[in-house]
Amino acid sequence: MTDAIRQLCDILFQTTDLLRIYAEPFAYNTASRRALEKAGFQFEGLMKNHAIKNGKVLDMTLYGLTRTVEAYPVRRLSREEIPAALELCWRVFLEFEAPEYSQEGIAAFRASLDDPERTRGLRFYGAFHEDALVGILCMREPQHIGGFFVDTAYHRRGIGKKLFAAMRQDYEKQEFTVNSSPYAVEVYRHLGFTPTSGEQSIDGLRFTPMKYPGS
Repeated sequence: MTDAIRQLCDILFQTTDLLRIYAEPFAYNTASRRALEKAGFQFEGLMKNHAIKNGKVLDMTLYGLTRTVEAYPVRRLSREEIPAALELCWRVFLEFEAPEYSQEGIAAFRASLDDPERTRGLRFYGAFHEDALVGILCMREPQHIGGFFVDTAYHRRGIGKKLFAAMRQDYEKQEFTVNSSPYAVEVYRHLGFTPTSGEQSIDGLRFTPMKYPGS
């Protein structure tokens, strides 16, 4: 349901000049309210004695979602956008991470991008500058970061933090894992991750297992 709400709202904002979408679920309908919140709607107030249903006077709530005007908005990517996301991964990997790997490791990373079965199992989030994809974060089950890259020209603009924050909204349990490349260890530390063991290497890919403990 959350995905359906997101997709509908994205279509409305992209194809119309609407500035705001609102919803009025019954106050007792926690499932609907949670779905709206996960889709990005903000709680705006409680409307006392606002409706009559089956002869009962009931409270309703007001939720609103406004058109994004912030820099670098983040949203879930459609399947059609995933090839561009994989290309961004490869481009940034070659510049910042490949120097830390052997040819075996570089080949293993390229093979992971070319594996359609692996890609189908990932959930992609993208950050945009106008219509250009400038950052991606992808997740695989249960709650593991499978890729996290920001275009070189957009580093140090808070895009990584925005991607991480947007992803977290989709998970009730705030506990995440990642196998960080040597280059990204400090990036993950700044996000609140801590190493769970020392550096390891598989198929030439060097990584440090890390965990975000949540609260």
